Amino acid sequence: MQPDRLWTVAEVAEYLAVTQRTVRAWQTEHRLPFLKIGGVVRFRPADVMAWAGQFEEGGPNWPADGAS
Repeated sequence: MQPDRLWTVAEVAEYLAVTQRTVRAWQTEHRLPFLKIGGVVRFRPADVMAWAGQFEEGGPNWPADGAS
């Protein structure tokens, strides 16, 4: 995947190692940053990487359940 082009749902799912259904759910819930161009959903690779990075161990949203 070239980092300078927009990603599809399938490419985001592959990058995050989740199903396409999960990506669509996160997109529908506005949990994952996306663009809608002419009714087609696309993702900026840098936005997806930054979004995923916030969940790394020790990151601002770790642990995800709020436990210490």
